[in-house]
Amino acid sequence: MKAFAKILFCFVVLTVGRLSAQEAFAPLVTENCVAFVHVDFSKVEIDRVKTVVQKAGEDVLRGLGFDDSSFKATAKELRAELDKLDAVVRPAFETVTKELGIREFAIIADMDLIDRDVPAIIAIPWKDKTEQQFVTLRNLLNLDATVDFFGTGGLLTLPLADKSTALTDWFAEKEPSSNAVVFDALKNVAGDEIKVAVAIPEKIRLMARAGGMPPEIPNEIKGLLLFATQKIQWISASLSLNELLGEKSSKNSGVFLTLKTPKRADAMQLRALLEQSIEFGINAARFAMEQAPSMEFQPPPLFFYFVKGFLRTLLPDVEDDTLIFRLKGNLAMSKQTAIGVTAMGSFVLIPTLVQAAQESAKPAHVGLRGKVTFSDDGSPVPVGTVCFETDTFLARGDLRPGGTFVIGSLRQDDGLPAGRYRVYLSGAQKVVGQNENGIDIYESLIDPKFANGTTSSITIDVAPTTRALNIVVDRYIPAK
Repeated sequence: MKAFAKILFCFVVLTVGRLSAQEAFAPLVTENCVAFVHVDFSKVEIDRVKTVVQKAGEDVLRGLGFDDSSFKATAKELRAELDKLDAVVRPAFETVTKELGIREFAIIADMDLIDRDVPAIIAIPWKDKTEQQFVTLRNLLNLDATVDFFGTGGLLTLPLADKSTALTDWFAEKEPSSNAVVFDALKNVAGDEIKVAVAIPEKIRLMARAGGMPPEIPNEIKGLLLFATQKIQWISASLSLNELLGEKSSKNSGVFLTLKTPKRADAMQLRALLEQSIEFGINAARFAMEQAPSMEFQPPPLFFYFVKGFLRTLLPDVEDDTLIFRLKGNLAMSKQTAIGVTAMGSFVLIPTLVQAAQESAKPAHVGLRGKVTFSDDGSPVPVGTVCFETDTFLARGDLRPGGTFVIGSLRQDDGLPAGRYRVYLSGAQKVVGQNENGIDIYESLIDPKFANGTTSSITIDVAPTTRALNIVVDRYIPAK
């Protein structure tokens, strides 16, 4: 099975999926199908992929700032390693595609299989194949005679577990469904070559409602998971081979994940919960590290602002009843993305140097407090967090019931450096009820534009003499 896993990994890395899988593998898809990956390597050219990987590696080396001599030597080593990998992958690849005539396979996970301790099955089209080809496949995958294949609808099926009896029972009981939710997810990425479709059937929703969540999971995360389990209908992800190789983009260019919910209100609520989870996660991580003085190094505050800013760029757009997660820039590895990854990695690896530089040149902080009120009647905004941010800095202050706040950056009340800031409010929401599953439903207290630094119209210049501020925001008015 180890050899099989290696070959499977190589295929998945190269390319995944055509919609033809919806028909070819339909006999194995039931209403309880939770995941479907179709691997299509008919367009894969190893030399082409090898060239792209080599170029991407060289871009990373340039981003690391290698001088000419070091760059040439390291690039030569990279080519040598790729040649070694080529020598292993190419013979197996040519055996599969030429000798066996296999151009695709599918990985399918089904709740009824999972209940039988079979996490997934591999299905391979096997029409008009010979006995000798079957022997070649067994030898290639290094499978002994005790591992059973199962045939149905012109497909050869192998369980990803030593559970032959369980798979026999499943074949006898399964009821294929042309209306399986996972097919809707596949349709959403029609035309792309890399496809992953995930569905949440009713069986999972019932299990989540009945089983609950472990008590050690924080309420903020628990609410997100419960809501997502009940409201997400399907998830799809895709990538075309052209995008992978840095060539022509597909219709889904820039989209790396799509989540479908029953209605727009559910999509909006799910996005709000995701944003709250980012706030909670970053704050929890920062607090935990601050309370652990035994750590060899303490990440500087800027590290948490950087991570938070990066995660916020991944927040989805809401389009009708769907959440669209988009990547910024090209999907293919480029010099710019390599430099960005390198910069991020360097920042994580040398936080002590950054912190030392901050301490040696830290500007004087301005102690700042204030109050946030609504524009219509002057009443205080009772809950939320006031955020002052620049492209590289974030200071914040939690609102008290009277709408007052004290700004802190390194500590809760140490103020912030003088300068110009974008100001917005995070978490200014109230519970307006519960859904049928007992999960709280939130509604914003403020106009949504004031909840994001990129859309907020509030810009404040903090002078060294500034001590108090009054911030005014518009109240949220639900659509009628």
